Amino acid sequence: MSLKFNRGIPALFSALCAMLVPLALSAADYSWMRPGENVEADRIYLKIHSQYAPLEVKVFGGLVHTGNSALDAVADAFGVYRIEKTFMMEATPADPKVPDLSRYYTAFFPEAYGPVRLIEAYEACPEVEFAEWITIDRVDYIPNDARFRGQWHLSHCGFPGAWDISAGSPSVVIGIVDSGIDMPFDDMGDWAIHEDLEPNLWVNPGEDIDHNGIMTLDDWDGQDNDRNGYADDFFGWDLTGRDNWPHDEWARRGGLAHGTHVAGIASAATDNEIGVSGAGFNCRLMIAACYDYRSDGYIDNGYNGIEYCGRNRADIINCSWGSNSAPNRTQMAVVNYARSQGSIIFAAMGNDTIYDHRGLQLHHYPACYDGVIAVAACDSRDDKVLFSNWGDYVDLVAPGEAILSTFTNNDYRSFPGTSMASPLAAGLGALMLSSMRLNEVQLLDRMQRTAIDISARNQQYVGIRYRINAEELLNSSQPRFELLEWEIDEWNGNHDGRADPLEHIFFNITLRNRSFFTNANNVRISLSNPDSTLIIGNQIRLLGNINTQQSVAMFGQERLSFYVQWFSKPHYTTFTIRITADGGFEQTFEKSMTIGHPHYLLVDDDDGSTFESYYKQDLDQRPVVHDMWSMQDNGDLTAEYLQGYTAVIWAAGNARNPLTVSEQAVISAYLNGGGYLLLTGQFIGDDLGNTDFHRDVLRARHLTDNTNGSQLFGEPGGPCEGMRLLLVGGAGAGNGRISPSAMEPLNGARPLLNYDNGSGVGGIIYTGQYGLVYLGFALEGVSGMGGTTPRTVFIERLLDLFYQLTAPDEPAAELLSSSVHLSPAYPNPFNGLTEFRVELPYAADYRLEVVDAAGHQTTLLHIGGATAGMHQYFWNASAQPAGIYFIRLSHPAGTRLQKVVLVK
Repeated sequence: MSLKFNRGIPALFSALCAMLVPLALSAADYSWMRPGENVEADRIYLKIHSQYAPLEVKVFGGLVHTGNSALDAVADAFGVYRIEKTFMMEATPADPKVPDLSRYYTAFFPEAYGPVRLIEAYEACPEVEFAEWITIDRVDYIPNDARFRGQWHLSHCGFPGAWDISAGSPSVVIGIVDSGIDMPFDDMGDWAIHEDLEPNLWVNPGEDIDHNGIMTLDDWDGQDNDRNGYADDFFGWDLTGRDNWPHDEWARRGGLAHGTHVAGIASAATDNEIGVSGAGFNCRLMIAACYDYRSDGYIDNGYNGIEYCGRNRADIINCSWGSNSAPNRTQMAVVNYARSQGSIIFAAMGNDTIYDHRGLQLHHYPACYDGVIAVAACDSRDDKVLFSNWGDYVDLVAPGEAILSTFTNNDYRSFPGTSMASPLAAGLGALMLSSMRLNEVQLLDRMQRTAIDISARNQQYVGIRYRINAEELLNSSQPRFELLEWEIDEWNGNHDGRADPLEHIFFNITLRNRSFFTNANNVRISLSNPDSTLIIGNQIRLLGNINTQQSVAMFGQERLSFYVQWFSKPHYTTFTIRITADGGFEQTFEKSMTIGHPHYLLVDDDDGSTFESYYKQDLDQRPVVHDMWSMQDNGDLTAEYLQGYTAVIWAAGNARNPLTVSEQAVISAYLNGGGYLLLTGQFIGDDLGNTDFHRDVLRARHLTDNTNGSQLFGEPGGPCEGMRLLLVGGAGAGNGRISPSAMEPLNGARPLLNYDNGSGVGGIIYTGQYGLVYLGFALEGVSGMGGTTPRTVFIERLLDLFYQLTAPDEPAAELLSSSVHLSPAYPNPFNGLTEFRVELPYAADYRLEVVDAAGHQTTLLHIGGATAGMHQYFWNASAQPAGIYFIRLSHPAGTRLQKVVLVK
């Protein structure tokens, strides 16, 4: 009987996820893998040995069958539902120099298992030459436009990250109401549109007679086919010249080419290997040419251009122009008309260095009209540029200094101005509308909420606050989750708040979809960890729909879980929580925790200083698995708590009056119980040198408060022989030379370190009833400069002396995996009693148990050591209900599983 993973048996599926583990441990390091992020979570590559290729793959009951027992066993255990050839090569090539791609296959399986388990399982099969992951090759969206790296403003505002989420939609149209764009006719009557604008030009579908999305001479019939009042307005309209060709007249005369430059900022064709990148990426440009014949510096018919773009339902309209004037009712009507048609208008705030506040009679219009999004300009430091207006009417701030964009004759140039800031914000608005439909109020609200607040840098400039942030804005078009609760529940443990060996741990998780983001549909949460000492249980759970501001807590057996194998030693591990939802949404969290109870404790007792960071840095290098206790944050230690650790590093730093009476009592009790202590601090001897605690427990007589010593050397014949410590330096704290004390060893202690200036002993060691290293100086001050001994080396030498940091080597994983054998149960299926055997080629520890389909132990058959040879076991299941069970053999190299079926 086989489980049918495609037939909807979620309980059995989850249980199997909880129990299945690799058939053999690999020496490979898979810690870099993040399934679903950098490697595929539900498929791997296989290369089949030539004598077994090609595979004859069939599917029975949703699982693949090849006729090869090992391959089929893996498929049955892990729910492999498809194996197919990876490449098109049919047979092994005759030329041996040609790589043989015919023997590569791709295996597909439920992503809950993850690739690591399948890789290890398949590599144990004799038919498989090797198995390996499949990478997810992502585009990072740094576009390939030749001049992108000259566009500082795009990276500064997070556009590459935004383009990862959306590359803009051709259905979103930006109306450029300006001087037109560079699109001249030559002497032969042919036109030449700017190379970086033509691909993104809007093509009026009502005038595209043949509906091929391209304007051709066949479309040019002189008729107003879409009845919008403009005949053959393919790309827009020349409101000044009153024709259908919105060429930049200023550009034709060798002038400013203002409209060409503005259009490129908003949405030049992006990722086309030429020119520049535009904020809107793939959004289309509708051109309303409103140049003034008299001068390059003036716009004529600008509000007609707004009307044209509104009439043709441009989603965004950009106006990089304006005037300081009183409000005009006609202009207001045009603005309101365009808004009524669904257009969202962006406008430049002006370059007159004016504080435009509500008390003035004149304002810069159209930026200051109600409903228009007004954009001021900043520089690369997020300071307001000198020329930009500011004040009550500013809605957004965008870069407006040295902005590189399109120019006449397929050229590119940089210009400053709020004229450049406005189309950048407008292009971002269009990019956002490509991901979700918003009205003008909603769009501005999101753009401001996700902006970088630069007001602190611009306190003298009212309104200079919301600098656009493209990446954060586009992220707001998706859900955004936060973990409100992340705690462990020891289902069968000692409830000490740790995940210890043989414990089954559930995660209490409360998840919230943050406000202001979007609803999430069909949410899934999964748990992964490449740690071979852990067995991930409930790997994936369906959470349904989670609306914005809604929280979801996971309860009972539905929680994500893991099991700590019995041979696990104290170590750090990191879990990855992956959340997915409809629409390709994915978000991951990483949560680190300590497995087991560490042997080491770092006590931070420096009165709130940060010297403990030096010790954490040292311990993390090896790493030495440890806990930390802050006396300031956590309060006093108890003797009972301290007794749980083999070795303690107690750092008093520069604390005056260190080691209170209660702390002295705790240390005394810990040492009298056989503990190991490394004690260091500047003023311990100065303040406690005449006490019984200093003489009897620390076993030293204080001699000198301050020796002025800067170096110490290891006592000849002692554990630090050959070491030389330098106090204070580039890698040490600045308190090393403060009060380095001298002492005399007492009561069996002996010198460990001596000052090189002849002032005496700077540290002692005692290894009798307990282990003690007591230093009369601040160890954090040791620098390791100038060829002297680094602090890390000194600490590790002492910890190795107290307690072996490196655990004894385990038997080779390859030997164990190939020789420890769990025989098939017989009979199977069975009614009442079945028999199986464990074969060991040498004495070893193992655990043998029977678990049900939910992963719960029903019978423990053996735990502990056993001699070499054959060991026979019987399982009497007469008291158990009929169903599927698993015999699980766990040993240091991995786990064996046998499925048995109880029938009644």
